[in-house]
Amino acid sequence: MNIKTKALFFFLTVLFFISCKEKTENNNSQTALENTIVLDDSSTVKINTSSSLANDVLLLQFKPVNGTKYNMTMDMQYDMITNAMGQEMKQKMSMSMGSEMEVKGVDADGNTTLASQYKKMKMDMDMGVMKMQYESGKLPEDEMGLMMSKVFEPFINAPLTITLDKSAKVKSVTGFDEIKKKIEAQVGEGAAGSFDQMNNMEENIQGSFAYLPNKEVKIGDTWQQELQIDIQQYPMNMKSIFTLIDRKDGIAVIAMQSTMAMNNAKLNKDEMQQMGIEDMSVSGTSSGTLQVDESTGWTKSANITQNIKMDITAQGQKMPMTMKGTLKMKSE
Repeated sequence: MNIKTKALFFFLTVLFFISCKEKTENNNSQTALENTIVLDDSSTVKINTSSSLANDVLLLQFKPVNGTKYNMTMDMQYDMITNAMGQEMKQKMSMSMGSEMEVKGVDADGNTTLASQYKKMKMDMDMGVMKMQYESGKLPEDEMGLMMSKVFEPFINAPLTITLDKSAKVKSVTGFDEIKKKIEAQVGEGAAGSFDQMNNMEENIQGSFAYLPNKEVKIGDTWQQELQIDIQQYPMNMKSIFTLIDRKDGIAVIAMQSTMAMNNAKLNKDEMQQMGIEDMSVSGTSSGTLQVDESTGWTKSANITQNIKMDITAQGQKMPMTMKGTLKMKSE
């Protein structure tokens, strides 16, 4: 599997990390018209209008406690189908990551400093004719596993420092330059560039807190966000609706419904041609629920389902792709 193919896998994977480059918000609270929300996997969630807290307002803000440590795990699974030259290829992929974060301080302006480290990563990929496995800390079993080891091992235990403002907007991330240098030393500068999107902790963290309304809401209220996200230099527009559906034991439960589409007007045509791509379109939906600590605004868990459709034209051949996946995140 060449570098371009691997880059495509990670392009799709990183769509789970809702990475924000520019953001406009509409925080005008509205009340959901229906008491039931249908998610992408056809499951439903109900707005708990009978809760004893249904009429109480809640101000969700990012207010981390200095010295608090979090262990975070993220598990992703997806199935992808590609049609090329009349042939159908099916691929399965699962990936899990574990990281640690510690709140190191909050300054007078409300800026928070986090210390973070990836502690473990694991990936299993099944392309039918070829399988690949990688797990941090273990010797690779094949050539592809060795390649992935060279890319991912530099992330493990590497120190990262993240600064967020009082709205949970990421101001800076330091530490990735050193990781990238280690990757380039092992696989070369060109190959390392294909994995730049995996280096983007700034966007990953930003996406973890992008749904906070920063104003008072009550059960049944909704708020909206429109994001422009960049994934491996491909511009995407995302529109999301969030609904506070329940409150229990200090946890706010939020339902998310999002649509995304590639912003073709901002595509870098020269970059695409260098990769042998003549045309491209991406669209998709994602939905699920998130549980947020009401006192700190920290995401305790997330369960997201995503459906993505991608059409690529290369060398006159059209290659439609579909991807269905799930993401589960937990922070303790």
